[in-house]
Amino acid sequence: MYKLIMYSYKFIIFIIYIYFILSLDYNAQNSWTGVCASGLKMQSPINIETSKLEKDNSKFSFESIDYTTITSTSISFQHEYSVSTPDLDNGNIKVKINGTDFTYKLKNIHFHLNSEHSIDGKLYDIEMHVVHENTNSNDEQNLHMVIGYIFKAEGDTDNEFLKSIGFNTGVTVSNVQVQNIVKKENVYYYKGGLTTPPCTEDVNWVVVQDIKTMSTSQLAAFKTYITSLDSAYANGNNRNVQQLYDRKVYKVDLEGENEDQEGENEDQESENEDQESENEDQGNGNYLKIHTILISLFIVILI
Repeated sequence: MYKLIMYSYKFIIFIIYIYFILSLDYNAQNSWTGVCASGLKMQSPINIETSKLEKDNSKFSFESIDYTTITSTSISFQHEYSVSTPDLDNGNIKVKINGTDFTYKLKNIHFHLNSEHSIDGKLYDIEMHVVHENTNSNDEQNLHMVIGYIFKAEGDTDNEFLKSIGFNTGVTVSNVQVQNIVKKENVYYYKGGLTTPPCTEDVNWVVVQDIKTMSTSQLAAFKTYITSLDSAYANGNNRNVQQLYDRKVYKVDLEGENEDQEGENEDQESENEDQESENEDQGNGNYLKIHTILISLFIVILI
């Protein structure tokens, strides 16, 4: 009975989500209802103030990234350019959050114009969201994990990952190599919610610190897609920045951990080499002792 109730609840949430997505008006965000308007002070996106971050590498870590190639996919042009994986069967990613292990499956990849998260008050050109769903569907506080990538347009060099998913051509794509973009990088971590209705506050947000680059032509193509869909997207499809309230945003330096681990491995290798050298010296010493004894015995025998 409990499972039936949970499935019914999720189905209703899904229907509500589809309804709002199909009628989403970014020019009238104050009219968004439900949790979007009455959240528990954990709404997203937020402004990330780099001077007020708490550095704590124990808050989040990638344990393993095991995506498989998305061979069957579609491009959605509703309110976002979206690479959908409805069967949720494209590998998983294992993370540790506040010391607890979680396994998330890939759900979709979508984009926002402009970026949704701002860095020190600045919005960038594009933000890509790699959306994951918890394999434990009963954990309603940690139901989603979204990895956010912020892009800025500069020059003529296309971003290869964006190019690989048809970002500046608008064609249906296949064989999406998600592992080419999701890697262990330094991130910002905080607790928040979905940035589109129903805006449920069940998201572990992981925003990559490094600002990625894309070509100006890729940005122009995306603007054409979004603004031509509906007048509701004339100014983009990014939700306004929400208040942080008393939440904390953590700076997690995963690359530093990797360097420390590499340093430890190098130290261990050096210790092993020193030990091997000591063993060789010991062996040489023992050989000399045996050689001296044999010579002494030989001399005694001759006498």
